[in-house]
Amino acid sequence: KATRLAFHRPPRDAFPISPRRRHSEPAVRAGSFNDPLGRRRPERNACAPFIRGNDMQDNEQRESAPLSAPQRIAANRAAIFDALRADGVARAVASYTGSGDNGGPEGVQYELPDGRTLEPIPEVLQYRETCEWSGGTWQMTVTLKDWPLDDAITDVAMELVDEHFGGWENGDGASGEVVFDTADGSVVIEHRAYFTDSDYQEVRL
Repeated sequence: KATRLAFHRPPRDAFPISPRRRHSEPAVRAGSFNDPLGRRRPERNACAPFIRGNDMQDNEQRESAPLSAPQRIAANRAAIFDALRADGVARAVASYTGSGDNGGPEGVQYELPDGRTLEPIPEVLQYRETCEWSGGTWQMTVTLKDWPLDDAITDVAMELVDEHFGGWENGDGASGEVVFDTADGSVVIEHRAYFTDSDYQEVRL
């Protein structure tokens, strides 16, 4: 089964592809594990909003009020496209795969018309959301900080995949690519769901 959320994608060989950059952090999905103290990590909407205060590092900025998830994703997406265009990137492609209740990102590829490799990987200002156990409950911390472009793309891509294809890693699983196209500012999820099929027939004579 293939689901496509946009209408047009240039052929994959239209531009040279820079070497794959792998995500620097292990993939962890909200609600997917228990911590050493037996507290199950909450789903995203179970966290109470909290803005980090004076303990922030110098490269982090305090926000006066929490952003909603759509606002945060929209702001992060806009910053990603600004960074891609500044470096002349035609497209960035984040891939993912998983099955058996386990899955996550595989890496990011950058496509540049002149065949350049995107080195060094730039940083981009992103709203970062984390859930922390505090005062007997999970608290959501939001900070605005510089983040490697690879990780910023991966985080936005996986949030969008989870939003549109929640539970994609269960059972036979799925794989796909999330394409950030700087020509029109579109994000396309190319998703392939896997399943085991059977065809039962009975003939009684």
